[in-house]
Amino acid sequence: MASLRFVIVEDEEAHFTLMERALLRRFPGALVHYFREAEACLDVLDEIDPDVIITDYLLPGLTGIGFLEALSRRPKDIPVIMITGQGDEKIAVQAMKLGAWDYLVKTSHFSALIPGVVEKVIREQSLKESLERSERRFQDLAERTCDWIWEIDPQGKYTYSNPMVEGILGYCPDEVMGRHYHDFFSDQDAKGGRALEFMVEGRPVQGLEGRLLHKDGHETVVETNAVPFFDKRGRLAGYRGIHRDISERKRAEEALRWSEEKFRRIFEESPIGIALFGPEGRLIDANHSCKETFGIRNVQGVEASAFLENSHLTAVDRERLSKGERVRYETTYDSEKRVLTSSSEDTGSDSLLVDVLITPLAREPGGGLSGYLVQVQDITKRKHAEAHIRSLSQQLLRIQERERLNISRDLHDHLAQDLSTLKISLDTLYSDEPDVSEDRKRRVRELSKTVQRSISGVRDLVYGLRPPSLDQLGLVQTILQHCEETSQKSGLKIDFFSAGMDGIELDPDMEIALYRLIQEGLNNIINHAQADCATVRLVESFPHIILRIEDNGKGFDVADRLEQATKERRLGIRSMQERVALLRGKMQIGSRPLRGTSIVVEIPYQEEDLG
Repeated sequence: MASLRFVIVEDEEAHFTLMERALLRRFPGALVHYFREAEACLDVLDEIDPDVIITDYLLPGLTGIGFLEALSRRPKDIPVIMITGQGDEKIAVQAMKLGAWDYLVKTSHFSALIPGVVEKVIREQSLKESLERSERRFQDLAERTCDWIWEIDPQGKYTYSNPMVEGILGYCPDEVMGRHYHDFFSDQDAKGGRALEFMVEGRPVQGLEGRLLHKDGHETVVETNAVPFFDKRGRLAGYRGIHRDISERKRAEEALRWSEEKFRRIFEESPIGIALFGPEGRLIDANHSCKETFGIRNVQGVEASAFLENSHLTAVDRERLSKGERVRYETTYDSEKRVLTSSSEDTGSDSLLVDVLITPLAREPGGGLSGYLVQVQDITKRKHAEAHIRSLSQQLLRIQERERLNISRDLHDHLAQDLSTLKISLDTLYSDEPDVSEDRKRRVRELSKTVQRSISGVRDLVYGLRPPSLDQLGLVQTILQHCEETSQKSGLKIDFFSAGMDGIELDPDMEIALYRLIQEGLNNIINHAQADCATVRLVESFPHIILRIEDNGKGFDVADRLEQATKERRLGIRSMQERVALLRGKMQIGSRPLRGTSIVVEIPYQEEDLG
């Protein structure tokens, strides 16, 4: 704690000595500054910055009263104790009016009284400064807060208002003073009267919402908190309170409520089944479509069953969900057993084919997931329609291949045979006539060559419609033969390799589909890729057959090419995709400009039952 600093203005040195001795005895370590004249003290007062000034009334030059007047004009309020040898009441009153904190008459033992008076003055000064700090603190808070702070008297009239009333209601504090508490409430707001009921009863008001009228006429929603205060006799002296503008909060709450209602309507009326699960996988809520799909009458009545534990979710799916990734799959719901199975096939009249999309909900602050949103759609009818379309398409392809077979046989058995007979006849036309001119023989030879070209064209056409070797030599040898002939005709180097295909029996539809895929893939390379090398791989990997066709051509942007193919009605890649889809397989196309192209086809198969 800093040492106390005292200033004593006294023209009699003996009196000063007595006062100094008394002060140092009570306040050891204090600094005492002595002046004989008030003017000398005023000159250095700012440097000393004393805690207390003790001054005599009668001084040479400026008197004690004049000294008080000079001090009163300074900004800092320094406690002053006046002493005098005269017990004049008028002087005492005058000194106290000018700001003296105490007045002491010089008696024979007055110096002994000085420390007690000084101690009292210091204590009062400390209390005064503390009060001033508290008032300044309140003033700063009251004038800078976002709330309207007010005070009313027992009659409900405003006796204090901070400046924030202008920001909330548009009135300046002076316009509020003297007006009644109820004057600012909306006519339709009965809660303003309720607040007054609390006040009449002397009870605190806590969190009471009301509607006040702004100066421009619009309503402002406020939350009121107020406490009563009482006089010394315990009678109600008024209320001090706060109006907090909660208009934005109420609008946000209303928007949130409306949003929740809208979400609830969407949730309940959605044709897609929606279910909400907790982080542990327990069912929390389900909409009408979900309940209807799965035969749930009451969510609370459903036996607790964690969907994360069901067998239809693979370990990979669970891992993806734990990372916050979406999982989508198709599966079958057995309505009799009320369970999801791992199959996506229709298993009978008591089963539903469903499309399931699981979305992990936002992570909680601790890092865990808050739950899962599951969307379930009954796709039984769609799947049946797709199966029907697929069956019709397969029948159409069978009919198409059968017609190709019939046409190829007719061409081979009739047209090709007739052309062969014609060629033989042309070749032997003049064999028994040696006298025929050389010019006529030359013309017959040219006709024979033309017929031979026609025979070759017919055979190529027959081979393209339905290669006879497919039935005679099998799939692998037919593909090998096709690759060799295509390489000879186009100059494209084709590397064909097969593994595991010789030991399996495929149905004719599968064989012709694989042949057509390779045929179409090589045609695309020849016509578009500008490649000089291609590889064809056909591998059996139960329960799939994997076909890979690659080239070292110019490549292309896959998404752009597929879009153009759709617009321009190109049938190359699209026809390959359709064939693969009909066989319930998968086809992936990988290509980049100047990096070549890779087509990978994976088709499930079952060996043909020959028994």
